[in-house]
Amino acid sequence: MSLLCKIPFTILGLMALGTHQLIGTDLVKYSALKSEYLQLHINGQSNHLNANNAELNEFNYGLGFTYNIGELMSDTRILDKVVVSIEADIYSDSFSDLGYAFGASFQRRLFEKLDWGVNIGLVHEKKLREKSDLYMHPYLCPYLQTNFDHPVNVRILYVPPVYNAGIFTAQLMVSF
Repeated sequence: MSLLCKIPFTILGLMALGTHQLIGTDLVKYSALKSEYLQLHINGQSNHLNANNAELNEFNYGLGFTYNIGELMSDTRILDKVVVSIEADIYSDSFSDLGYAFGASFQRRLFEKLDWGVNIGLVHEKKLREKSDLYMHPYLCPYLQTNFDHPVNVRILYVPPVYNAGIFTAQLMVSF
């Protein structure tokens, strides 16, 4: 198994070890979440860190959603109160082809109005498939997200280098 495939499973394993119980409802508690269980993603502007961006699509329009399923309880400060969510997106990729991603996110408060998190999952893009012969690729992308008291916030996501120099992308997050 490649290193890229092992990273998401290692993180999930470390999160499980830091919780009170490995099995049962104590792993995820539901009552502590805010009422915003569902968020709509509106994908938009991106910035490719490549030197030559002339042929790349910098406006990766698309839609997606986040569904918050619970909050982790842990003895470790970094994992305690991490909100666990299911996410999916459909978007125009860097070469203006259809791309889609689905997986999980883990988000925690960093400051009063700013959260940090990580998305872990699988992604499909035509150019990735052509370069590797794999239909789906695992991904792990860190992000920062504003947490203001109104329904629209911003998420800045970093896509680490894979056949490129990395990408920063912005999403509007609309809570329901």
